[in-house]
Amino acid sequence: FRVMPGKKIDDRSELSKKFGAKLAVLREKKGYTSEELGLKVGMHKQAISRLENGWASPSLDTVNKLCEALGIKLARFFKDFK
Repeated sequence: FRVMPGKKIDDRSELSKKFGAKLAVLREKKGYTSEELGLKVGMHKQAISRLENGWASPSLDTVNKLCEALGIKLARFFKDFK
């Protein structure tokens, strides 16, 4: 496998990107920084950033903690996912 010079491989899945974008929107709506949300769920702000940018995939337990911290139900978080 070769990477062309100047090109970056983006191996993030569409689902990870969509999850991250939704997480970022909900966090900002609540008025939380990445650090504040991280503290609420026991994660470092860099881990929150990786989730929001689609570079990491959370466990179901982590998604549940994030939803609780954001004050939304798990089902509502995924309502618009297809």
